Amino acid sequence: MMKKTLSLIGIYFLVLIFGTILFATIFMLGSDLTTVVSGQNITFFSVPFFITGVQMAFPLVSIFAGLLLILYLIRHPGNQILSLITYAALGILTWGLFIPIDLSALETSEVSIKDYRKKVTSPGVFRKEESGVFFYTKVDDNGYADGVFIDINGFSSQEGNIVAFENLKTNNDNAFPYSDILIKESIEPPEFVTYPLAVYNALLTAALNSFSKGIAEWLCFATMAFALLAVYSIQFLSSWKLTSALSVITGGAVIIFINYFYYIDFFPKALKDFSSYISGFIPATNPIIAFINIVLGILLILYGIVMGIYRTNEKNMQEDSL
Repeated sequence: MMKKTLSLIGIYFLVLIFGTILFATIFMLGSDLTTVVSGQNITFFSVPFFITGVQMAFPLVSIFAGLLLILYLIRHPGNQILSLITYAALGILTWGLFIPIDLSALETSEVSIKDYRKKVTSPGVFRKEESGVFFYTKVDDNGYADGVFIDINGFSSQEGNIVAFENLKTNNDNAFPYSDILIKESIEPPEFVTYPLAVYNALLTAALNSFSKGIAEWLCFATMAFALLAVYSIQFLSSWKLTSALSVITGGAVIIFINYFYYIDFFPKALKDFSSYISGFIPATNPIIAFINIVLGILLILYGIVMGIYRTNEKNMQEDSL
């Protein structure tokens, strides 16, 4: 039993450590690309970006680690009581201690990617803007350039017109959040990548806002963790391990999206107004989503108890029939 417990703890912390390093590295490389200008040197490792990546990635990796631990238990079942206690203890430790520490560090962090974004472009490259194509032959340190402008949209009253210019102030606003429009056009990720990141960013912002307002607000937000931890119960849905695994992943995603839709004001206005009304009587501004998370968590726990007993009896009956 002790060996099983230690293996669960070891797997969980390995996922936390290596998962955080992996996502932090991806974040750092993505942030580095926002500072890249064609023709200039590239820096691949940035300590400030990596540290910020660790802080931003840890809550996400914590969610993944919890779900992966459930999937591991589906694949390698053991003593259910001991596994449940270990899983619950790790979840409480993570959401009660590790994530608050991480949010506190992120809250006081002074690193901003946009502060590292370069505003001076480079010469010798064709760059397409809304008005046409610019070719800079010389760019000084203050961002003023000489070159030619190729009108492809009739901006200068005649399409195809080539206009020479001197001492023109360069403008890379169209490249935001990147420093160079060429980099943006080359590596800007597709929507199937940006949308999940937007979901996570909205929840991380909500977590930071709740954490900054005190313990009551944080506990209100952290009810999402209670519902996510209760997804443990879905592993008893079916005797088919693949079905149970897919159900666990789906259950976790449903809870995440319910909270996401609430925090982006996608819920019905009447429900949000009712939540605001209730918040006048308690020290929390989002009581409705807390109530939804708690109810979901309790229902999942009750379901897990019933199905756990049923699966155990089913297994015993099969063993007795042999």
